[in-house]
Amino acid sequence: MNTYNEDTKYIIPAGTILDYSRGTRYWEDSFYFKSSDVEQETTEEIVIPKGITIIAEGCFAGCVKLQKVRMPDSIRLIDEGAFANCRNLSINWSTTLEEIGPCAFENTSLDNYDLPKSLKSISFKAFNKNLDLIKVPSSLIKCSTTAFGTYSKTTEVLLRNPSYKLIDNCLINLTNNTLLFINPRSQSVTLPKEARYWHDIKFNGVKLTVPLALIDEHFWNGLKYRCSPIYSRPLTVYSEYSEKAQRLYDDNCSKSDLFSKKIKYERIDNYDKCKIT
Repeated sequence: MNTYNEDTKYIIPAGTILDYSRGTRYWEDSFYFKSSDVEQETTEEIVIPKGITIIAEGCFAGCVKLQKVRMPDSIRLIDEGAFANCRNLSINWSTTLEEIGPCAFENTSLDNYDLPKSLKSISFKAFNKNLDLIKVPSSLIKCSTTAFGTYSKTTEVLLRNPSYKLIDNCLINLTNNTLLFINPRSQSVTLPKEARYWHDIKFNGVKLTVPLALIDEHFWNGLKYRCSPIYSRPLTVYSEYSEKAQRLYDDNCSKSDLFSKKIKYERIDNYDKCKIT
């Protein structure tokens, strides 16, 4: 392994097999970097060799001073937790990147993502706890319901992607009617009629306006699951009135000491005019 700049930057030649006994290795087309504690705390820049196609699981996790990663255009996969907890990170994207694995950029310093046009898949919590702005390319085919984390502030979606759309600040996968993301700091959310599946989303302490067509037993069960943790805050659901919706609420929530306090249900006479903003 070639080092320079007082052991804070590394160039790792393609084809090199590194010292496996120290936990650092290069193998076939995957790139691994697991160094000593000293190197992990001091490494500032990594140059990944051309020809590498995978940045392996946990590759740079915990490299707290890592500032720059020079990524060749051959990279197609950034695996699970590859850059987790890299708090000073900047990165250039491979133009052939196709997949970002679970928690790949969890708790990093990056807050704006203009993802490459080659990207096809984003796994769960890939950008957890650090997202301000993300631009999803038209190439995206698969996106986890928690891909953008639970502490984000804003999502921007390129509208040329026919499968994803922002509706009332809710990011929807139109191919399967799944809600992918809401601003978790919102005090109120209007759930689009297209969002039939949303059970990985946390509605913590919000005022939730819901189309009557979405309110069924699965709806209340989903809310109960999300409101079960002791730390969850109460939420209020608003919808047009129907006897069935009221009965389902009574059967699932109001008769429970826990959920009658966690989930309130209130009627609005005109849904279109009474959306909460």
